[in-house]
Amino acid sequence: MDEGRQGNGENPRKYFTENANPKLLVDLGAGVFESATVDTNILMFENNKNRQKTLACTVKNNGTKELVV
Repeated sequence: MDEGRQGNGENPRKYFTENANPKLLVDLGAGVFESATVDTNILMFENNKNRQKTLACTVKNNGTKELVV
């Protein structure tokens, strides 16, 4: 484990692993925020036991800054 990140987020990860059912994961990739170099994801979940049926998709930007649902 990286020395600077030991235990970082351990409690939330444990909580979500034991108490959340992820419903949908949307991967927006990089470039969503002009001033940040991060990959952006949206995770929707419900307060329930994990049912192991998460839907996931990757949004291809194709040069546009708008996401239409």
